[in-house]
Amino acid sequence: MKNTQFKKVFLSLAIAGLVSASGAAYANSAEVKGAESNDVVNKLLNVENIKEIEQNVNKDAKNRSAELIYDSKKSIDNSNKLSSLQEEAELLEAQIKVTEKQNILNEKKESSKLKAEIEKNKKLTEEISQLNALISELEDQNDSLKSSLSASEQRVYALEQAAKKKEAGEDFFAKVSVNRLYGINNNLKADLVYDNHIITRKEGQEIANGLILTKINEDNIVVKKGATSKTIFISFYDKDN
Repeated sequence: MKNTQFKKVFLSLAIAGLVSASGAAYANSAEVKGAESNDVVNKLLNVENIKEIEQNVNKDAKNRSAELIYDSKKSIDNSNKLSSLQEEAELLEAQIKVTEKQNILNEKKESSKLKAEIEKNKKLTEEISQLNALISELEDQNDSLKSSLSASEQRVYALEQAAKKKEAGEDFFAKVSVNRLYGINNNLKADLVYDNHIITRKEGQEIANGLILTKINEDNIVVKKGATSKTIFISFYDKDN
């Protein structure tokens, strides 16, 4: 519809222009004959010329329409490409934001882990310090117990020595009897019975409970308990040379 109106307007303007030009030429040339003027008008209004003008107008309109369609398609393509690029840019921006947030979360997690490890190490250090203090305290107690034990041992030893120095009664010596004496020189031995147990002793050895065999003779032995000495004779004589 628009192309038809455009053609009509263009054709009217073209005809008007030609008529105006012809009129001016006719006015300026008084010598032109009426027959020639009629030929010019007829030529201008010739149907073939009108068709040629229409064809030119149609061709120009088609070319213009094609250009408009091409430009429109190109504009649409560019708009689509721009939209696609904008979408990609928005997507990349969103991905970047997500990545940044994820990195921040990871950093927070790592920071939390490090804080937890630091707290754990602090607690372990405190526990180690407490254990070292306890060990030191136990060592001090152990040293104190050793000192106390040493004093107790010394006390027991002193009591034993004091007991050995006490006077021994006849009942104590009555537990000892002599079965045999033998040996020569410094290798003299005595087979004794003490509290119903047979034992063998040399000079200087303890028989039992602080009772010491101090001397071996041919037919007797001398025993001592504390400050008391007692001579005990052999039950039957048996001397080996």
